[in-house]
Parts: sequence; structure tokens; C-alpha cells
Amino acid sequence: MGERRNEHRIDAQEHETGYNYSTELDGKCYKVRLLDVSKGGARFLFKDKPEIDLHGKVGQMKDDSENLPFMEGMSYSVAWAMENMMGVSFSNPLTWAYETLFEYCRYAWCPR
Repeated sequence: MGERRNEHRIDAQEHETGYNYSTELDGKCYKVRLLDVSKGGARFLFKDKPEIDLHGKVGQMKDDSENLPFMEGMSYSVAWAMENMMGVSFSNPLTWAYETLFEYCRYAWCPR
């Protein structure tokens, strides 16, 4: 199966160490770790694996690690789910330019 992504993704795995994001799926909140992100979607790792079939579910990001306007409030649909990971497609693309998104990620994840 070929890659369907249209936007460049930013890898967050080397910077992100905690489960710093909250997301709501099927009426429940889950803590997740951001693994990578693009303007069109993201990949997350769950702290506690949901007991429901996630594929096709619609969810919403509740907050992000730095309380900056990055993904908070973003709606998405689950494109795929495997074990304790999921890939999501945002309902609307992030409006940030790639360069701004990259700088945000560097700022948010760099030790201070």
C-alpha cells in the first residue's frame, strides 16, 4: 500500500517523552503521546490502550503540552489503529505553515 500523505510530517519521537496530550474518543478522555504530525494529521501512542475499536471513530484534541494553540480543539477521524497507536486525519488541516509548525515543535519540546 502506497503512502497517501500529502504534507511533510514532523517527527516528535526524539523530543516527546510524556503523555502530554488529552484526546476525547467515544465520550472518554485518553492521555496520548505525539509521535509525528503534519498539517493533515498526526500519529499518537496511547498511555492506556482503549478497549474499543477505534477505526473510523471521530475525536477531538482537548489540550496540548504547552497550552499553545497547536492542536487544541482539533477534530479528527481515526484513519488507522494498531495495538496502542493510532493515526488520525484532521477534519480541517492545521493552518500553520510548515516552518511555523516546525519551530513550534522545537520550542515546545526543547528542554528549558
